[in-house]
Amino acid sequence: MPFPEPFREYVENVCGQIRWKKVRPAVAEELEAHLDDQRQALMEEGASEEEAVKETLRQMGDPVDVGGQLDRVHRPNPQWAMLAAVGLLLIMGFCFSLAANLLRGVEGNPVRVVNAYLAAAVLMLCCYFLDFSFLGKIPVILNSVFLVLLAALYVLSIPFSFHNEHYFWFGGFSLNLAYLSLLAPLLYALLIYHYRKRGYRGIGYCVLWFLPYLVLMSLCPPYAGMVTAIVSCFLLLCMAVWKGWFGTERRKGMIFALIPAVLCAALGCFAIFSQEHNREQVLLLFNPGPQGPGYHYWVKRELLKNANFIGHGNPVDFLESSMASASTLSFDWDNFLTLFIYDFGWIVFLAVVAALAIFAALAFRRVRKLTNALSRVVALAILFTLLGQIVFYLLEALGFGLISGLSLPLISPGNAALMVDAVLVGFLLSVFRNGEAMQTENLAKRITIFSRFLKKES
Repeated sequence: MPFPEPFREYVENVCGQIRWKKVRPAVAEELEAHLDDQRQALMEEGASEEEAVKETLRQMGDPVDVGGQLDRVHRPNPQWAMLAAVGLLLIMGFCFSLAANLLRGVEGNPVRVVNAYLAAAVLMLCCYFLDFSFLGKIPVILNSVFLVLLAALYVLSIPFSFHNEHYFWFGGFSLNLAYLSLLAPLLYALLIYHYRKRGYRGIGYCVLWFLPYLVLMSLCPPYAGMVTAIVSCFLLLCMAVWKGWFGTERRKGMIFALIPAVLCAALGCFAIFSQEHNREQVLLLFNPGPQGPGYHYWVKRELLKNANFIGHGNPVDFLESSMASASTLSFDWDNFLTLFIYDFGWIVFLAVVAALAIFAALAFRRVRKLTNALSRVVALAILFTLLGQIVFYLLEALGFGLISGLSLPLISPGNAALMVDAVLVGFLLSVFRNGEAMQTENLAKRITIFSRFLKKES
């Protein structure tokens, strides 16, 4: 039965009152279905089609009033609390950078530090105001381009230091390829969304897509990025299977997803521990000493053991040795949190952890309210990535880092780390800001309530 023209005009008038254009298609779809259901119900009671159309419109009420009520409900949700938490992290990172420059004599132009954090803030805000849903429309293209780009950068990169980290140099700019692995969970989440509802074949496609990621990331130490990506991606895949997104039987689907996950984990461990340096790190982690390659674990633990709650730490005898002077007092951003704990007290560590905990708590609270598949999988992918960074970095700062951490999100300086984290956080906030437009589960109920309420008022 064709959709009546009066209904079409009614829907257009209602949607014309809604200023948020992104939500108009969802409102129109639900409103059309609601009008058609009401018409069918009246016709089953014996009304003619023309009478059913007129009665349906009479029951719905004035379209301008209904649209005005929907406009009050459907608006972008500004994330003031999240923006404040992000601003706090950026300010902390900026203060740490200035403190390192002024108090520890770290070389660097303060103007460049300011520019780096301002650029990160601007990039984050740009992603925040973007409509993240466009990512879900081109997942295959995005993943293909990213894999080709990562492979090309690896070919053009130069191994650096005994950790064999790969850097791509362009003029005065350098990029550690390990930071790009932090984008993998976000892109992989788009594939999970793309292949949902395709059964076991969809799960298989997701597993196959991860293989090139695993190969490329295994070539780019430090491996904190690779481990974070592996864990995040397969947590997302298992969540999707468990929620029934692929339409498979839950237990069989989990087995189908977990077997490749175990194999990938085994390959990842082999890639890491096939290198003698990494095997030594495992032994040194549990038995560090002041001599040999395990000294950095020992130095960190000694510094933290002598740190006070507030103020400079107690004197440590080994700081007078030439070995400690060369290794400990030379500032390294991988060790900045450890050194600041010793310089200013455990209060610094507690402040950093508290700021990160506030950010994570606010984010998870918002994720729980998301019901749309794309919104939820994108938000969780970014959160898992950020949490992986935090865990690896804090373990390393406390002297228990089996795998070298990359950075603390938005706190650790460094152009590449800041920009990648700014993109991730920006898209996370975009999900929280725009995700409601994609959640239409209760829209028909709202339309009915508004129309009845307005009818009673009149």
